[in-house]
Amino acid sequence: MQKRSKAWLLILIAVLVVLALAFCLILALNRGGIISFGTGNFTTRTVDIEWEFRNIKISTETENITFKQSPNGKCSVEFYEDEKVHHTAAVTNGTLAIGFEDTRKWYEKIILFSFGTPSITVYLPDASYGTLTIKESTGDIVIPEFVSFEAMEITVSTGDVDLFSSVEGRMSVTATTGDIRISRISAGEMEIRTSTGQISVGSVKCDGDVTVSVSTGQTTLSEMTCRNLNSEGSTGELIMLKVEASGKITAERSTGDIRIERCDAEELYLKTSTGSVTGSLLTDKVFETRTGTGRVSVPDTSSGGKCKIVTSTGDISITIK
Repeated sequence: MQKRSKAWLLILIAVLVVLALAFCLILALNRGGIISFGTGNFTTRTVDIEWEFRNIKISTETENITFKQSPNGKCSVEFYEDEKVHHTAAVTNGTLAIGFEDTRKWYEKIILFSFGTPSITVYLPDASYGTLTIKESTGDIVIPEFVSFEAMEITVSTGDVDLFSSVEGRMSVTATTGDIRISRISAGEMEIRTSTGQISVGSVKCDGDVTVSVSTGQTTLSEMTCRNLNSEGSTGELIMLKVEASGKITAERSTGDIRIERCDAEELYLKTSTGSVTGSLLTDKVFETRTGTGRVSVPDTSSGGKCKIVTSTGDISITIK
């Protein structure tokens, strides 16, 4: 027992020595200017866009991206940037391309603290554009309602997306870690995905299919119309309020409740492994239910489309309103 205690004591001492040496190294490097607490050298720069364009393509790393209505009817791009991260904005083949040139050395990117958050603000006239493509590593994205697009594809690793812009064709929004909020828009087709975060979609009219996928997080869909709706997730609750599909609603969860209120579709398939399925539909359905350990309460109706509900652990309770 004493040998084991001595061994653990030696390990603890070794760990403390390594941490102390690492701290001394950081202090020494910081005195030499290699590791900083943020450069603090942020400046604001505006680029006026003189050429006409239809499409917008943005590729950045850590910037917050915002679209605002132009005060003078002309397009411009405002950058709030580090002095060693130079952003670019130019029109090529009808596309406004926004990117950056990072001239920092590898050790200059080790920033322990910073007083500034880089940002990109795109000022646009009130108009409709072609395709919007955004690829972002870390940063929030806000697209207001004054502008619309023919198609949209947004990909962000860590950051929130707030979208109020209508899309005539296909809309695709994907986040690895972050919330996605979409409201008061119309779209031809929608695909919304996040790994860790919440999804909130409200007041949306979609002519085609809607796909909503989340690994860990709550999904809330309200006042939505579409052709077919497919929602899948691993861990998290699914809430649907006044969602109507002319075709089929498919919703599956591994862990989490499925709650529907005043929803409807020609056919429904609702499944959760650990959780309950509760709520109300607008019209009669032919119910098919299966649960492992739980109670079942559904209307005894024999007309309408098919509604299949499956749970492993949880109750099933549906009414018609």
